[in-house]
Amino acid sequence: MNRILFVLLLALIGACVLFKVAESVNRLLSTDMVAVAFAEGGDDAYYYLTIARNAARGAGITIDGVEWTSGIQPLWALLCAIAYLAGSDRAAFAILYLASYAFWIGGAVLLVLFVQRATRLPFPVLAIPLVAGLFLWDRQLNELYVNGMESGLYISALLLFLVVAQRSAGTAVRAPSLRHAAMMGLSAGILMLARNDGVFVCAFVMLALLIADRSRARFYELVIAGVIACMLVLPWIAYCYWVAGLFVPQSGVATSVALRPFTHPADTIRAFIVSFVPLLFVRMRGFLTEPPMVGGVLAVFLTVGLLVAVFRPRSRLAEAPTRLVLLAFAASNVVLLAYYPLVSSAVQFYERYFGPVKLLIVILLSLVIVAAARRFEASKAFAATASAVLVAAILSNAYWIAEPWGVPYRGYFGSSAYALARSPFMTDGSRIGMMESGRFGFMLPDRVVNLDGKMRVPALRALQQGRLDEEIQRGNFDYILLNIFDEAFFDERAPAWRQRYVPAGKLGTLAVFKRKPQ
Repeated sequence: MNRILFVLLLALIGACVLFKVAESVNRLLSTDMVAVAFAEGGDDAYYYLTIARNAARGAGITIDGVEWTSGIQPLWALLCAIAYLAGSDRAAFAILYLASYAFWIGGAVLLVLFVQRATRLPFPVLAIPLVAGLFLWDRQLNELYVNGMESGLYISALLLFLVVAQRSAGTAVRAPSLRHAAMMGLSAGILMLARNDGVFVCAFVMLALLIADRSRARFYELVIAGVIACMLVLPWIAYCYWVAGLFVPQSGVATSVALRPFTHPADTIRAFIVSFVPLLFVRMRGFLTEPPMVGGVLAVFLTVGLLVAVFRPRSRLAEAPTRLVLLAFAASNVVLLAYYPLVSSAVQFYERYFGPVKLLIVILLSLVIVAAARRFEASKAFAATASAVLVAAILSNAYWIAEPWGVPYRGYFGSSAYALARSPFMTDGSRIGMMESGRFGFMLPDRVVNLDGKMRVPALRALQQGRLDEEIQRGNFDYILLNIFDEAFFDERAPAWRQRYVPAGKLGTLAVFKRKPQ
């Protein structure tokens, strides 16, 4: 019975993945590809794509072919540049979609491997599609993989590092092993190059391994691993410092609360809730966040229940090595949850930043699912119930996948990109200044200038030094295009801009301002 369900559930998962692939192909074939492709990544995915196109053409890591930038995560930027060696936007997009799906499916395989190694008890065959399905059909996680950003690569790199750490924690070290140290160092380096905040996970996990085994051999092994990781990461840190005088990507500084104070507690709470509760079914997000009281209570009870189930003294859901790694991972997530609300004003990206939190919840829930599958392996009722839940999740995802088919634009700035393609701006030769310029800068790379500092160092310096008005004057823009909150920011930091620019209509969600005749 279970083996038949195993085959059927894997077939359903595979069919839904192919359906999602077909939807991505539909986006790639669109005449308005920029308005629909990688829409889940909002506007910022197109910063990567613009830089990759310049790099592949020999213009370096630049946003406009001139200004060098560090406002990216290096590993995904490298993959994007390699994709652009194919020679066209559409071919590069197709390669990156394929890579995204490979990372997504690879992440599911790594999760199953991690959960399978968590205990020496038998691993029920039905647990494979249940665990993989939980990972693949969580709405937050699967959007992180096909958004044109580094987040999917980061989640898979994180799983790879946890698998390596799990194996290391379960191995007694009598003498330093260069092979084990190299695996740990390489996986840590890859993780930090995928996203720089991976340093939290690396630090906590390595510290936990050292505390659990204080032998000299373990110490030497971790030192070697640390040296290897540093050798991989330090060139990027040196590059960031060379470009902007910062040890981190400039985009993080440009969106920091120190430079651009902005808080929205309700959105922060929603991001917390979404990251603590798997989103498997239609309308579940709205139920959890509007109002957030129900979702908050559910998130607390689910998280506490999972932590108690896995970490209670007599728990058999996971053995000591896995529990050690998960405890370190949980500690790093506590830091992550405190870090971003304290230092980042980019509230709209919190769900992406909190991806590791969702991964922790999925791992803990997977351990519970495996234990239940093991206990009720011979139960037809359990098999039927678990399968019905997975099928419902698959059908919900099929609905989400089908929803955008035929829609002319998707995501943040999608409508504006669609409007731009039909506007006189495409051919009038005008010079345009923008705060968020990802899609527009990709479409008009020689004419759109980034002013928010995430991509251009001169703009970042102007914001840091209170010289935004001078930067606007120096740009000599024919037009400035702004969201309503950026318009308020301009009024606060550079009020004189109103004397030089007048309203000239709308373009999608953006207000258009035209320079006054001299």
